[in-house]
Amino acid sequence: ICGLPPSETGAKPNVQFPDISSMTITPHQTLKLHVLVLEEDLPNLVVSCSHTELDYQVPVSVEKDEEGKVMALLTLSNGGKYEISFMVNGIHAPKSPMPVLVEGPIHDM
Repeated sequence: ICGLPPSETGAKPNVQFPDISSMTITPHQTLKLHVLVLEEDLPNLVVSCSHTELDYQVPVSVEKDEEGKVMALLTLSNGGKYEISFMVNGIHAPKSPMPVLVEGPIHDM
């Protein structure tokens, strides 16, 4: 990927993703986030999401689309506050974790 210098050991990983923290998100909306990551960092990329008020993890899949772009896909099915984390080798990328608010009621899981 052009413009991303190699990640240094112990440094913040060179991972870029869209800032959706101010976006209006509704329950059951599937998010497709384009993630820019170096090919050599891809095997160590972990994208996770948690509902911070109910303390549960949301399944996230990371895959390449038909154009070869790395995409993180997740569906936020409940209202409330979430955090989406982008990490390489256990180190958060800049602006990670990212807070996200889903409009609507919070239902116990």
